[in-house]
Amino acid sequence: MVDVHNLPDGKKKYFCDSCEKDFDTIQDAEFHENSCTVMVDGLFKKSFTIECKVCERLVAKITVTRPGENQCPSCGTIYNVGNSGTIEYDTWACDFCDCKFIRKLDVDKHEEMCGNFKDILNNTRRLFKDSKKKIIKSEIDDVESLSRRRKEHSHILNELEEKLNECKNSFEDYKINLKGEMHRIYGASKASSLRFDQKIGEKNRGKIDGYQKEINNFIIILSESSKYDYWNEKIYKAKVREKALDFDAAINIWEELELIDEAARVQKMQAEMGSVKVAQKVVNGDEVTEIKDSVINRSNVGAGGDDKFTKLKELTVMKEKGLIDNAEFKQMKKEILEK
Repeated sequence: MVDVHNLPDGKKKYFCDSCEKDFDTIQDAEFHENSCTVMVDGLFKKSFTIECKVCERLVAKITVTRPGENQCPSCGTIYNVGNSGTIEYDTWACDFCDCKFIRKLDVDKHEEMCGNFKDILNNTRRLFKDSKKKIIKSEIDDVESLSRRRKEHSHILNELEEKLNECKNSFEDYKINLKGEMHRIYGASKASSLRFDQKIGEKNRGKIDGYQKEINNFIIILSESSKYDYWNEKIYKAKVREKALDFDAAINIWEELELIDEAARVQKMQAEMGSVKVAQKVVNGDEVTEIKDSVINRSNVGAGGDDKFTKLKELTVMKEKGLIDNAEFKQMKKEILEK
């Protein structure tokens, strides 16, 4: 029972009846006194009880009067009580994840489920590791190669997604099982003042957090791989549109992917296709000469100018930019000079 002392300044001090340690509040003093384990002549000055964790809600309480081994009268579980009142008890470790369990029957049941989860997890690890070599941004290749690569990537992504979902479901079973055991360790209150219980709980929680982090990483990898699949799909569509001579659609896709060089390549192709050379007859004096329509059209450059020098200068620029070839340049130059 907590002792109360009135101080001269009107304040109160609360003392543990066992060790006489003082506290400012009665709540702190009572909390301490409930776990105080001062010894006198090898015995605890104040005995306390342990509720057996193995027997759960059965009437199985152990009265502790001295440090050492204290056995549950119902199931025989041994609790080791230290001189300072610390309590430890034997636990069973899972062969797969090393998590701690109080009862052997519980660890045996857990190992069946945990072994299955670890198999699925290891298979998921291998599949994701192998996929790194296969799921990459496609080279800008021919349509047939791109089509084949798209199918391969799509098959791999489906495998990754199925395996990841299987792993996530198995992990949920693992987590529920382990949290159930932690509830058994901590008791119905979901809390424990025993440092030994807290140590076990922290280790078991650490396992759950570690596996959760690994699964979250798988989710990120799958998301990044899906971006590659989107990239490959877009490149394939651009190449298909080029093959169908749908240059505007192809240019839009290349620009969306920010592949400006590819967009420029298609624009140049489009310009060349737009300047299809159509044969026409042009009369030069008494001679009928067959030349190309594009040549006639482009020879009118600078037609509004006042001198031939401007026309020839613009014609030279057209040749330098590759808009006309050497034969066209000579023909157009001849026409300008003869005007």
